[in-house]
Amino acid sequence: MPKTKSYEPHCPAVDCNGGDRDRLYKTSAESVEMPPDILERQGELDVIYRCNYCGFVWFQSSGSAAGFDPTPAGFYDHFMAPGVFTPLLRSHQIREENTSAYWRRRQEKSRSQRR
Repeated sequence: MPKTKSYEPHCPAVDCNGGDRDRLYKTSAESVEMPPDILERQGELDVIYRCNYCGFVWFQSSGSAAGFDPTPAGFYDHFMAPGVFTPLLRSHQIREENTSAYWRRRQEKSRSQRR
């Protein structure tokens, strides 16, 4: 039986093509110049991550793999705005593969195919 595919850390930005696990780093609000109104999105146990490839910044649970179930914050030092934090809406689209809902559906589909 083939091995079940599992989440592999990568940048949750939909248009990022180079944000693999080696380019995702924990960061701080100060180092990405995050404004207070965006920082309010950070949950009690959340950490801040940044993709060094595309500049995407997000919040996520400290216990999750990098990029999994993120809350978008913005872009920092993006090629269109060097050295600047550009905020995003909380509803900004992320890759479906970076959500727990996607992996639940895959598990359910896999279980139903085994029956």
